[in-house]
Amino acid sequence: MMTGNYSKCKNHPNAVSISIGTPKGFNGGHATELKPTWAMVKAGYTYEEYVMFLMDRGVDPKEVAKKYEGKIMLCYEKDRTNCHRGYFARWMKETIGLEVPEYEVPKESSNANIGQMLLL
Repeated sequence: MMTGNYSKCKNHPNAVSISIGTPKGFNGGHATELKPTWAMVKAGYTYEEYVMFLMDRGVDPKEVAKKYEGKIMLCYEKDRTNCHRGYFARWMKETIGLEVPEYEVPKESSNANIGQMLLL
């Protein structure tokens, strides 16, 4: 399991949304149990508040790890430091010791895209 954002991973075959909305053309899965509410998004929330939200919903990190093994959990934010995607990764590490790294676009994909752009 990894995290990522829509700009890098929207079309990845293992993409799963953990945001309230999704961009046009997104055809991946949805982890509704991990999505914050609009009220939370509007008010802003801390890591502790997100964890309480997950606990109130009865979300079990071991079940999440099993259900979303090999998936890339997505939201809109470029940097996951202060968003729920980062909070989710931290929660998984703190509760069950599972590292959830940020997805990195493979170098050969980046080079191929640059080459295609140069040909245009």
